[in-house]
Amino acid sequence: MNNTTTRTDTHTMAALFRNTAARCGNREALVADNARLTYAELDARTDALAKSLQKQGVNGNTIIGTLLLDGLAMVELTIASAKLGATLLALNWRLAPGELRYIMGDASPDLYFVSDCFESLFEEAGGTNAYVIKPGDPNGAAASLSQLQSQLQSQQQSQEQPQAASNDSEQINIDVKRTDRWYMLYTSGTTGRPKGCQHSQGAYFTNVLSWLSQLGISEKDCLLSINPLFHVHGFGTFLCALVAGAKVVIPPRSFSVEETLTLTAEEQVTFQPLWQDAGAYLKLQGERQLPLKLRLLIAPGGALPTEFIEMLAAANIDMRFIYGQTESGCWISMLGLQDQLQHPKSCGKAMPHLATRIVDDNGQDLPQGEVGELLIKGDTITMGYHNLPDATAETIVDGWLHTGDLFYQDEDGFLYLTGRKKELIKTGGENVYPAEVDSVLVSHPQIADACVVGIADKRWGEAVKAFVVLAPGASLSREDIVAWCREHIAGYKRPRYIEYIDAIPRDFNQKVQRLALAKRETTADQAVD
Repeated sequence: MNNTTTRTDTHTMAALFRNTAARCGNREALVADNARLTYAELDARTDALAKSLQKQGVNGNTIIGTLLLDGLAMVELTIASAKLGATLLALNWRLAPGELRYIMGDASPDLYFVSDCFESLFEEAGGTNAYVIKPGDPNGAAASLSQLQSQLQSQQQSQEQPQAASNDSEQINIDVKRTDRWYMLYTSGTTGRPKGCQHSQGAYFTNVLSWLSQLGISEKDCLLSINPLFHVHGFGTFLCALVAGAKVVIPPRSFSVEETLTLTAEEQVTFQPLWQDAGAYLKLQGERQLPLKLRLLIAPGGALPTEFIEMLAAANIDMRFIYGQTESGCWISMLGLQDQLQHPKSCGKAMPHLATRIVDDNGQDLPQGEVGELLIKGDTITMGYHNLPDATAETIVDGWLHTGDLFYQDEDGFLYLTGRKKELIKTGGENVYPAEVDSVLVSHPQIADACVVGIADKRWGEAVKAFVVLAPGASLSREDIVAWCREHIAGYKRPRYIEYIDAIPRDFNQKVQRLALAKRETTADQAVD
């Protein structure tokens, strides 16, 4: 820390970033945008950025909006916002202009940093006066400092009494508290308008230390950061590395399997999030025999095929399967590779910093094995939804966050996700959990992918409709599918309608978009007796 002094609570992300820089100053921290920085250099650069931003009026009440590709600028703004006690709003550049327009209007950021490739998207969404960053620029956020300085000088010259020139050696006093809002991310909006989840510095302080205790990451590790920082999963993985003193490598936006493998070997990557082409990656590695040090993959979502897990085990690569959500700040539960083999449908056990309950519709605790809504409690849950006090009060009751997800827990404490509460299908007075039917369908050797939704039905109230993707070359009738279901699940759970589809729609995190499927027209020829 050069020209900045703080009165920072120790239980903040600002303190963690500074402590890591002091502990690992000479170690390499970041490889991105044609730059390689040590922790000391990254600390100095973010101090300088924080200083310039504060001269522009950025403080604890400021919201900094970013529409940035992952890279040096995004990393620097993440750290600088923590040092200033400001709020970072990471915007999803995969959204349509109308979706961004709503979020930007709701959050009303005080200033924006935008990658030049997203300028037109930003303008279509109604944004103005952004500081533009060119991806690949090794100056990172400093590339916009000239804009800040020019603006500052222009303001000074327009005043009747010109101010003295700024003194680069002057100190800036910053008061950062653990209760300061730091990170704001909007939900995916799968059940309505996106909601701005607000998280404090203290929440992420606790989150990161808890995650590190489960992942075993240290300054000897190297992360290949391939999940976007506008998503809690990518953000959480990135924070773990940066707090542990590990090296973070951020590749360019478009990256092939071949390039990923080469970079993993060259930078001696030890852990990274699981990605879509991981299977091809492992096969290619077997062919090329590069000296990899990869030891850990982190995978969101449901269970993976047993064959893939066994492939990882054979390659001496461990894995952490995680379940989480935006409101929790990221990960709620975690499962290791060996536990995954023994409990293939589990999401693992709750993180040590969280208390959990599984309750019925009346809020009463349920015994082991019974399905109900998962509630979590701890210092790491969202501070609430931005501008939505009623929605906040509905979601957080007596300190317990209602996840909206349906789970049951076995006698060993392992959690099992059965679906979203709002996706629960009530047919003929019976509850049908979509995940259970999905699992039965995809277990058929001629079905490549499938999912079910509930649709309105005059006789049953709701009926189960299945969307099925057949395996290449397969020929499977609707009657064949129903017969398979009858063998494996109760009759009331089986699909009453089946629609063949080319692909199940998923978001970038591979979460099924059931709402989009439920809106599709159901025709008479899809009905099955």
